Amino acid sequence: MEARKIHADMIKVRNTFVTPVLVDFAHRHGVGIYAWGAENLSDMQDMVDMGVDAIVCMFPDRIPVRSRGLT
Repeated sequence: MEARKIHADMIKVRNTFVTPVLVDFAHRHGVGIYAWGAENLSDMQDMVDMGVDAIVCMFPDRIPVRSRGLT
């Protein structure tokens, strides 16, 4: 994974490009996924369900936080 070659420990990905396969692949290589662009509750819930490590958005109070430690 290219991110590991440059010693990155996370990458930011627009929410429309986040998939369960991407999240799993990144996590298997020790890279976190920070999703951005999810501004409605449905999109945020999708990101949480896929296991992203963080959601970067304009409305952080809307993020459906679960016990898995989402920041």
